[in-house]
Order: sequence, then structure tokens, then C-alpha cells
Amino acid sequence: MLIAPPAHAGGAFLQMSFYNQYQAKRQEIEQSRLNAFSSAGLASRIGSYIVRSLTARAWIDLRVVKNGILSGKLSEFAVCQYIFRNHVNYPLSNWQKFKIERKIAKVFRTGQDADQFAEDINNHLNSAFYEMPESASNSITISFKLPEVEGIVGAIDELAARYGQHPDGIADMPMTKIFALQKAGRLSTIPNYKILEPKVLRDLKSEALKAKREAKENG
Repeated sequence: MLIAPPAHAGGAFLQMSFYNQYQAKRQEIEQSRLNAFSSAGLASRIGSYIVRSLTARAWIDLRVVKNGILSGKLSEFAVCQYIFRNHVNYPLSNWQKFKIERKIAKVFRTGQDADQFAEDINNHLNSAFYEMPESASNSITISFKLPEVEGIVGAIDELAARYGQHPDGIADMPMTKIFALQKAGRLSTIPNYKILEPKVLRDLKSEALKAKREAKENG
């Protein structure tokens, strides 16, 4: 889900040992889990703009308009569109949109604050999926069949049925909260249900094993 690493992404974080990277990311995920249910965690920042945590409805809205950020294409239009939809004051007036467009145009023209914008958007988007449940029993297969139900719709339906709410109410919840409750419900109702740790942590472990293997082969 990463759109484009900030220019300084090769710096402090990547210079850490894999163990320290893992611990830093784990702490970030643990904080994200708390933020999903705290009053303080309902909003964050993209640059100087206060945005809500990505909700299921906002995710779907951005997919409907084919927002470039979701496919890894960072552009001036895509950033504006993304901020408009997630802004804490959504829906915005035309004047509010104009001021944001002028600011983002300056970022793309001068490069000023560009790294921070890219990092903030990455964090905002990627953190929404930290809690997405992945069953350890799932097998990896290649299929060209269209899924019967869109993934997020299945999650919304699962929670609506469990908590007796209308799906529209669930759709306006942050995705981190939807996925966390989805996992909690499955763990408490499905015997022997096993959930993998977040993919970002598994990827760090894989990188560590790969580096160790390569060092051994080259040593």
C-alpha cells in the first residue's frame, strides 16, 4: 500500500537493525490499535491539515473515483482529492478546496514539505490496514474469478450482524476499528482460529532472514 518512499526513507529507519525496525514498527502498530478506540486517535495530520482516520466509506469513495494514491501514483490532483475526502471538516466548501489546491501546487512546484506530505499520506493510508485479519489457515491460490463480495463489504456486514447495527453506521467507522473488532469477534467465536501478525511485521522478518541467508552465502 506504500505510495512512494519519502526521500529520507533510506535514512534513520532503514539504518536501524532489522530487530530495531521490527520493534519500532511493532510499537507503532500497538499505538495505532489504541488510537482506533481513543478520542485522541480519531484524527491525525497530513502536512498542516487535520484528517480523520480512514473510514470504510472514505476508502470506497476514493476507490470509486480511482484516486491515484491507492494505486501508488502520487500526483498533485490525487493528493488534493485524498485530503478533501479525509479532511476533518469534510465535505469542504469550494473556497476551502481552493486554498488546499494552492498549497499542494506549491509543494509540487517547489518540493517544499514534499517529503513530509508523502510520509504523512503513507502513514495515514497504511495504518488503516494494520489490523486487517489474515487467517493462518488461508492458502495462497491464483484465481481470476471475481469475488462474490467486496472485502470491505464483508467486514461491514460481519460487524453489522454481530453488533446489530445498520451497515451505514459501520461504514463510517475507521477501518482500523472495523478490522480490530472483526478479529476480536472471530477469535471469540471460531474455535482454533489463528490470525497472522500484521503483514508489515512479517515482511520485516522475511527481510531479516533474506539478509542473513545472503550474508552466509557471501561469507
